[in-house]
Amino acid sequence: LHQDDWNLVGLPLGVEDTYYLSLFPGAVNNTLFSFGEGYSLETNLVEGTGYWLRFDSDGSDVLSGDPVDNVTVSLSEGWNMIGSVSGAAMLDDPSGIVIAGTMYGYPYGDPASVIEPGSGYWVRASADGDVTISSGASSAKTIEKIVDANTLRFNDTQTLYFGISVADESRLSYSLPPKPFAGAFDVRFAGDWKIAEDGGTIEVMNNTDRLSIDYDITIPAGEQMRWVLTDNKTEYELEGTGTIEIIGDASDFVLAKLSVVPEAYVLSQNYPNPFNPVTNISYGLPKESFVTITVYNIMGQKVTELVNEVRHAGYHTVVWNSANLAGEPVSSGVYVYMITAGDYHAVKKMILMK
Repeated sequence: LHQDDWNLVGLPLGVEDTYYLSLFPGAVNNTLFSFGEGYSLETNLVEGTGYWLRFDSDGSDVLSGDPVDNVTVSLSEGWNMIGSVSGAAMLDDPSGIVIAGTMYGYPYGDPASVIEPGSGYWVRASADGDVTISSGASSAKTIEKIVDANTLRFNDTQTLYFGISVADESRLSYSLPPKPFAGAFDVRFAGDWKIAEDGGTIEVMNNTDRLSIDYDITIPAGEQMRWVLTDNKTEYELEGTGTIEIIGDASDFVLAKLSVVPEAYVLSQNYPNPFNPVTNISYGLPKESFVTITVYNIMGQKVTELVNEVRHAGYHTVVWNSANLAGEPVSSGVYVYMITAGDYHAVKKMILMK
């Protein structure tokens, strides 16, 4: 089976014609790549080697040839792409050079424990040496499952972990293979990691116009601190469990611990935006203040008042259900919301789209 767009493939049989379009007639021309010191464009597949190959639709391929039970592969220190054999297999690694937990198929979800026929895989080696892909090998080296960390799961495909520390000698087990080609999906912390103790920049390759992020926070950020995920428009506070749905381009986020009390007044962009019929407006107060948040239409006419009272220092969120002062729903259009807190004034636009 192959999915639309990029796939990791391998040659699981002994065949006379190893030309990639003979084996995979549904593949896109000139998209077969092997990996060495970098990517190399190929035309023929070799047993034991893994490849990137692009398809223009979901589908399956039927391959015929002589069964292959095992194949020996020479690995270089660092990341390598390996292939597969005719049956479900594992790695025979007598020298112990494969780093535990670093065998990945694509998408880069949880590490693979079994090598499936016809698929390709990444493995990371601690030194140069030989391994054997064998249907008779013992199970692959694994790492202890991460159970106590906070998690961010993107498009129900890849999970990032944070809030816990990892021993230096085990850190490479939480590294990720090189990024796939443009058009593929991928998520990682900067530096090609899937774990970060205190957060960091999250790099996203998204091949759709939507991004779903499920979060599960079990480890607090600390006293008077909070976990916050930020893109170039919106700040999302992470507490408990929940889902963030983003429509449109999303390429980079920053995950960080922030103070519960901001250093200065702040008014965030409403989320979602555009919205129908409910949106959230977040704001931060460095000290206790009398706050008003008022919504106006594009003509400058007052639509409703969301806040008109003293609020304590910290971060707050108010919800607007697109109703006016009389409780009646308003029409689609551009609206303006304004905050006044002490000497602080700020204005932002939002769009109601029914």
